[in-house]
This record gives sequence, structure tokens and C-alpha cells, in this order.
Amino acid sequence: MMRSILKPQRGGVAIVTSLGFMLFSIPLISGSLNLAGTTSIDARVKTEAMNRDYCALAVVELFDFLMMDTPRFEAWMLERDPGGTGTATADLGLANVDCGVSVGTQEPVVTDDPVGEPVGVVPMLGAYNQRKFQTFITVDDPNPNPGDSVLYSIQIVNRTATQATLSDIRDTLPDGFSYDCFGPPDMLTLGGADPVEISPDIACPSGTSINWALGPGVKIESGEWVFLTFTAVTADDLGNPAPEGLYCNQAQVVPGQDKTSSGLTAPVKIGNPIISACPVPAVLISEYLKKMELQQPVTFPYAIDVEYTIEVENIGDVDVNIAEMINLLPEGINYVANTCDITDLDCITDAPFQLHYVSQVDRQRVTWKFNPLIPLAPGEKRTLDFAADALVFEGNYWVDLLVSFDPYFPEKVYTWPTAVIAVIQVYSVAVVIDGEEVIPEALKLWVQAEDGAVEEWSIY
Repeated sequence: MMRSILKPQRGGVAIVTSLGFMLFSIPLISGSLNLAGTTSIDARVKTEAMNRDYCALAVVELFDFLMMDTPRFEAWMLERDPGGTGTATADLGLANVDCGVSVGTQEPVVTDDPVGEPVGVVPMLGAYNQRKFQTFITVDDPNPNPGDSVLYSIQIVNRTATQATLSDIRDTLPDGFSYDCFGPPDMLTLGGADPVEISPDIACPSGTSINWALGPGVKIESGEWVFLTFTAVTADDLGNPAPEGLYCNQAQVVPGQDKTSSGLTAPVKIGNPIISACPVPAVLISEYLKKMELQQPVTFPYAIDVEYTIEVENIGDVDVNIAEMINLLPEGINYVANTCDITDLDCITDAPFQLHYVSQVDRQRVTWKFNPLIPLAPGEKRTLDFAADALVFEGNYWVDLLVSFDPYFPEKVYTWPTAVIAVIQVYSVAVVIDGEEVIPEALKLWVQAEDGAVEEWSIY
């Protein structure tokens, strides 16, 4: 799939500017030259300008066509570079214009900002494969007056590699809130279609548990989003306004139930509460890239040094204990050692309990078991840093982290695919007109193939 070239990212302005020049320069240049008369010099300048413009347009159209299909681009390269040296040169065959293009391989880009921001897929393993749908919830007004209505938005994405059936959407309102029985209709959006009205399976007054049954056979494609909006009242079923405090909400879906929970989020403050944490057990876990470095000289597959940081934060108002961490590393990436700074007292130094190769997904699983358990007071945060090395090809590489707590949490808390490393192959393009390289390295192509699809190409 080819992403929009107007997406605001590195090189985006240059893309718009370059295309603007190529598309509009012919009439602009010709209009300016008409003012100068029809001298032989003017005619020659006009001809050269036209040749350059036509050549530039041809290059853009060529790569617009090639970059929509990775196999097509690779076949084009191979046809002109049968020896596989990584450089291809071709005459574009324009009448009356000696116009050529040269494409050469450059050093790959290694980044944590993947081209196109693709959605990572949950691994098909026992601990993960009931987690087909990831759920988020947000609120439009985090500081309403007591008794006001607020609009919640539930977002759901299919994180599997295949189509999945979505049966029900569920929400658990905080104590003191209630479903807005007299508010605007709830709206459901499936697969980019127009929103439609949907009603929950409740009778007013509602209580705090809400369920929307979608009916049988609602199929959600891989990576496809579902949106549901509804209103709640910051008052109970009897109309008593919620007292001062912080109120957190959570949503989940069927299938999956607790495994798909959004966690306590979408906080709403009534008044000016002293507490800043959800008034229940709640944790936030994350994993991110601390460092990544492409080794030199560049070889294929690419050798990368990586450092990850795991972060666990108690965002509730009761003590919890960390019992276990299970980190499934991406294909080709292997644990090396913990790397905590000895001066960082919040960093966990325990060595892994087990390193295990999971053949079903060709990935390494790193397990830490903590004995004694690691206590985590409200507001406290603990981290674990570790290094890994990698031999990878182009593509996106995600980690998956599960954390067990004791007590309170019936399911392991899951990050969903995260901490992505994007390895992107880069090609430089030179345009040659009448033997002269007129736009040296004018184009750089970012190619990232995943299941045969090209994620992006950019003009610099």
C-alpha cells in the first residue's frame, strides 16, 4: 500500500514543493518566457526547460507506478542490475529528450518511527491469542460540573493478522456516574462506513455496567478500527451529582473480556480533588527503545545493537506487587544483559529467570520472576533496562510485554505490540538529462515491504 505523500512527516514539505514545481513549472516557465520575445536564445531556453520538466514529470510518474508494488520495484531494479550490485540505470525513452535515471542502494534507516505507522499484530500464542481486539477510551470533558453529561469515545482495533468477529462492546462507568438515558443517540462506526445509531442492552435507570450487542457475524478486518460514542451523566441513577473526586472509566469487548480491557483511563475530575490517581488498583506498563545503533560496516542482514526500557507505574491508590514479567522479543533479536545504572535505585536488577526460544513464532521469550515480590506504592515507578542484539532484514519489529501483579489483577497486564524498530531500505535517485546530472540525489525512496506492500516513498 502506498501512503499519502501529503502526510506531515520528515520530507513532507519537500514532497509538496517538488511536486508543485514539477506539475506547474511548465506553464509558469513558458508564461515568463513569452514576455521575452521569440529570439533564438529564448527558444533554446524554452526547449531546455521543457525537456527538464518532462523528464522530471516522467521520473515522478515512473516511481509513482513502481513504488505501489514492492515486487514490481524489485523486478525493475533486477532487470537493470542483473548482477545485483545495488545500482540500476535506465533511459526513460522520452522523444527528443535524453532522459535517464540512476537508482542506488544507500545505508538503511533504523528508526522507532515506522513509515506509515502500521499496527503491530498480536502473536498467536496461548498467553496472547485471546487478545484479538485492543480497546481505548477517551472523554471529551475531563473537568465537568457535577451533574453534567460527558461524551465518551471507545476505539477498538483488530490486532490479529486475520479477520475477527466482534460480538459486544462493554463499558464500566465509575461509581457515581450513570448512562445518559436522555442524551443523544449512541453512534457506532464500522470499517470507515457512516456512523449508525446503536442502543445498549439496558433499561433506564442504568447502573454502571453497559453492554452494546453488535449482533452475529460482525466481521472486523485486520488493522480495522471500530468507534462507539455515548454520553454518561456525572450523577447516579437517582440524579445525585457525583461528589468531588477523580473518576476513571474502562471498556472491553467480547471476545476477550478482561484480556481486552482498556484499563482505567479517561479520568474525569469533579471539583478539585486532592488525589491524582484512580481510586482503585490501577497500573500503567510500557516498554520503549532507549537506544538503537546500526553496526558498521553495513551487512545484510543488518546488525543492530538495541537497549530497551520496561517501565511499571502504580497509578492507583493502593499498593501492588510485581510478580513476573514476560517479554517476547521480535524475530532476530536476542537478550544480552540487564543494563541498569547502579545509581538508579528504581531500576530492577534481577537477572532473567528463563530465556526460551518460541519456535511457533521464531522469537525469544525472556521471563523475570521476582522472589520476593517487588512492592509498588501509589505513584511509584520501577524500571528494568536491558540490552539485546539483532540480525534483521527490512521491516517492523515489535516487542510484547506481559506483567503479573499480586494481588488484584485477574489477567496479566499487556502492553500490546510496542517499542517498534523500523528497518527501512533507502534508495537514492539521480536524474540525468542530455548526459548531465541535473538534480543530484533529488529523490530518496524509503521502501519498507511487509507482506508485499510498500509503506512509503518520499521525495527530498
